[in-house]
Amino acid sequence: MENFEKYKLFGFDIFNIPGHAPDQVSFYHKECNWLFAGDLLIENLPSNAFIEPNVDGNRTKSWVQQKQSLEKCLSIDIELVFSGHGNIIENPVKLVNDRIKEIDIKANNYLNMIKSGLSTASGIAQLRYQGKYEKHFFNIMSEVIGILDYLEFQGKINKEMKKGIWNFY
Repeated sequence: MENFEKYKLFGFDIFNIPGHAPDQVSFYHKECNWLFAGDLLIENLPSNAFIEPNVDGNRTKSWVQQKQSLEKCLSIDIELVFSGHGNIIENPVKLVNDRIKEIDIKANNYLNMIKSGLSTASGIAQLRYQGKYEKHFFNIMSEVIGILDYLEFQGKINKEMKKGIWNFY
């Protein structure tokens, strides 16, 4: 783990777990193996990894960060996770692994949409979410753009600006 132990508060190690938000932190109690994870890990639904600008005004790679933060959780011994919503998570390692797999499954679904000819974030969002697209526009576009950033980060897709719109291939 990278320099997490140098930040402590009341016996808790504090470390960054960006993804849901770029400034999200967790509190880990090593003696109890408890992790207070905020919205990184929620038992009954995947956490949204919202795209936001960083301090320089550049868009964060929220889904890349989300996966890296989940992988950080696997590098520590955790028995209980206290989530920002819902129940205490009693089998966190399985849930963390499930969430990591879900990110890759979602990314592969988006990759297949691009391979089938869809090339814009809006087109992908409208096909995937149809009637929910307008009602939940921010959440949906945040997911779609975040996953496209994730695929680009992995080298699985490229993008090109055409008439002011990013096209992915």
